[in-house]
Formats: sequence, C-alpha cells, structure tokens
Amino acid sequence: MIVKQKQKRQILILEDSSVIALELQMKLEEFGYEVSGVFTNGEKVIEEVRINPPELILADIKLAGNLDGIQTITQIHKEQYIPVIYITGHADDKKIERAKETKPLAYLLKPYEDNYLEIALTMAFSKIDVDRELENYKNTLEDIVEQRTQELRRQKELLQRRNKDLTDSIDYALNIQKALLPDLEDIRLTFPQSFVLFKPKDVLSGDFYWFYRQENSVTFAVGDCTGHGVPGALLSIIGHNYLNEIIIQQNTRKPKEILEQLNRNLCKTFEKTSKKYEMSDGIDIALCSLDLKYKKLSFAGAYRPMYVYGKGHNSAYKGDRKSIGGLTSDANAKFTQYDFTIQSGSVIYLFSDGYSDQLGGKPRQKFRLKRLENCFEKIHKLELNAQHDFLDKQFNEWVEGHDQVDDVLILGIKIP
Repeated sequence: MIVKQKQKRQILILEDSSVIALELQMKLEEFGYEVSGVFTNGEKVIEEVRINPPELILADIKLAGNLDGIQTITQIHKEQYIPVIYITGHADDKKIERAKETKPLAYLLKPYEDNYLEIALTMAFSKIDVDRELENYKNTLEDIVEQRTQELRRQKELLQRRNKDLTDSIDYALNIQKALLPDLEDIRLTFPQSFVLFKPKDVLSGDFYWFYRQENSVTFAVGDCTGHGVPGALLSIIGHNYLNEIIIQQNTRKPKEILEQLNRNLCKTFEKTSKKYEMSDGIDIALCSLDLKYKKLSFAGAYRPMYVYGKGHNSAYKGDRKSIGGLTSDANAKFTQYDFTIQSGSVIYLFSDGYSDQLGGKPRQKFRLKRLENCFEKIHKLELNAQHDFLDKQFNEWVEGHDQVDDVLILGIKIP
C-alpha cells in the first residue's frame, strides 16, 4: 500500500480530452495533490506557467492547437525547467525519441491503472525533492566557495599590499645602504688601481666596506656582519656609523685601537638587548691604515685576514680569532696590530668569507680559502679590473646550479 502525500503538491494537467482531464483531476485530488490548472491548448499553458509555474506537468502528446505536448514542454523548458510526465495513447518510436529530449520523469500509456499513476507520481516527486535538495546543496556549496574565494581574494590583496610595503621598505633601505658605502671612484682617487667585488646574497647585505682619507692617512676596511639580508644590513649600518665616529670624529688611527673601541661600542649597544633576547650578533672585520707618504701599513683583524702580494712580500695576516661585539665577546678584548713598510705595486686583498664558503663545483663542496689564496697568487700581477672580472667569472661558474649561500665581498687595492 502506498502512503498518500500529506503535503499537497501542485500539478498542472495538459490534456486534449475534457472528460479524461476531469477524471484525472479527480483522481489527483483523491491522491492528495492540488491541481493548479487544466488545459487543452499548449500555447495557453506556456503563458500560464510563466505566471504560476507548477511543480509537475501531466501532459498528453496530442493537443488542440498548433503545438503538441512535446513541443509545448520544449518551449517551456527554454524559459524554465518544469518536470513532466507524459500520459498518452500514442507510443510510436518517433514520438518516444522526441519525448526523450525533454527528459520526462515517466511515460504512461492510456489506459493505465490508477496505482501505476500513483506510483509514477510518488517517484516523480521523490526525484523532484532529491533534485531540489541537490540544487540547494549545490547553491550552498557555491555560496561557501564564493565566500571562501572572496576571503582568499581579500587575503591575497592584503598580502600584496604588505608585500609592496615590504618591498618598498627594502628598496628604500637599499638606497640608504648604497649611500653609506664608499663610491669606487672616490677610492680610485687615492688608489687608481683598485676594485670592489660585491655580490649580496639578498637585496640587502651584511657585508660592507669602509674608506676614509685625511691628507696622507688612509683607512679602509671590509666588514662581515652576522647573517645577511635585513638583519645583516642593520648591523652593517651600526658598524659603519661607529667607524665614522671612532675614526673621523675621534681621530683614532691605529687599527688595533679602532677595533677595540668598535668592540666596546657594540658590546655596550647590545648589552641590554642581549640579556633580553640572547643576541649573539657581531662583526668580523679586516682594517688597514696606510701612510701614503712613508708607505707605512698597519693592520688588525677580527676573524678576517689581509693578504699582501708584492716584491719579496707575499704574506697572509690572519687577524685575531675573536669577533667584534656579540653576546660572547669580551668588551675589553685586545687585538693584535701588524706594522710594516709596503712597497709600491704591492696588492692588498681584504674580503668576507662568502666567496670561500660558497658551495659549488663537482662534487659539491665549498670553494675554500686555500683555493681563493691560489687565485690571488695567480692574478695579483694583472690589472685590477682584470682581477675583478676573473674573480667574478670564476664565482659565477662555481655557483652555477647552486644557491648563493652568503654575501660576497672582496676589496682589492694596489699601492701607488
């Protein structure tokens, strides 16, 4: 036994026989459905459903007027989808194929048993309900997807704005860093034969070089700050400013005294910060002071060396095994100073550890300091521009296929 519908569902009847239409209406109402209209003409049904669409249409194929049932349903579906069950006495293959294009929920042949009609209606409305739930579920999912899409779009726009702000800030910081670094042309006013090979790992660099001349006294240095990128760049600016203060403002000239004062300043700067955040940042540096008139050269280093190549004077000065500043540094640390007379034509190299620490080659390995020493030995008699090009080309070939691991800086100076 089939349970009758408790909730009335609207059905429109499209039947060319008024007698059959009346019988069908009575039967539908007995089943518990509501008949929203009875029509014999397809054209009138098309107008009616635009105003008052039913949930289901029971349609005969043969109708009064110019349109048959299939044509009528086809026209309705062009504007809106309303499910249909065909009830007809005509069942030839051609009509059935035409009817399939309208995707009917059932096809009943006259005469039919009442229980067949009731079963067809029950199954039809079950499918209508399932399709409606699926459509609602689809719409809900689309709403959720749209909400998520809008949120992702909003987050993307926010990230793009933040990225632009960050990029603008980094570009501005780069301009500041460039402004602080000595111009190579200024260096060449004192040392016509000189070069700077400067290859930051990121946009900003933790490596820096420093140069100052006062009459016949010239001081120059290469610094390698902890890390690279923004943190290293910030520390390099601090180091640069302290060198300005110690050498230019306080007129300190001895390299060991310069490094000792720089160390005290950095230790004091990081004293409170280090206790709170346990910072271990520091600067490794090689620093030279040269008397141009008497060719007296003085050098002191903190974990960074100086290499000198000249007539009868090929030497490496390693510097002290201690860094400037940082959590583990002794604020009262003393540094070793080397003093000697240097001949004209000698070449001095100061450099960070980025070149020698670079991974590359086959098999993959560090470039290493020994290989860099061999390069200096090989090229020190060349013009300084040629030396720059050789070192640059060799680094690019070594790093090919690998990521650059650190900032790279080499300062080469030929004594006039």
